[in-house]
Amino acid sequence: ALPISDGLPGLAWDDDASDALLLKKAHIALQAGFDVMVATQFCFNPRKLLKWICRTRAAMQDLQRQLGVADSSRVTFRIGVPGPTRLARLRRISKICEVPSEYLQPTMFNLVLSGACRASWADVSRSAHHLGVRSPDTATRPDLLEQYVGPDGRLGKDELALLLADQIQEDVPS
Repeated sequence: ALPISDGLPGLAWDDDASDALLLKKAHIALQAGFDVMVATQFCFNPRKLLKWICRTRAAMQDLQRQLGVADSSRVTFRIGVPGPTRLARLRRISKICEVPSEYLQPTMFNLVLSGACRASWADVSRSAHHLGVRSPDTATRPDLLEQYVGPDGRLGKDELALLLADQIQEDVPS
């Protein structure tokens, strides 16, 4: 795979320009017969990361169709996720790397995703604003409860990740 990456901490960021540059690089690599691996730096904002993945994956699929690339495995993603680390150290690293750390606050989402606990549906509804997702409405969509909760009626990291990914996917225009 041809590495295509740019780490640009400290510069004014422009999502549209960055997306266009990434697609231009991928176009050149795919046209030359190379596979493309898109790698991210670490990100503490799950909503922003999931929206970016959905948008970028769709753009890469469109590009492959335009180029007549039949094998969708020619473009892969490597997502930077910080490993288990003390909160103070993560904050220090985020400052050094100029990665916003406002999403490092201990919340129900962090606890569930770390495997430290399982969340009730009420926990998810109360905490949805933290990630900028709408509160799952089981009154109008009772299927949501059945679709995402585990056998114990609670959400673990896998169920919560599916719920968040599906909500983000619904928010990203096709």
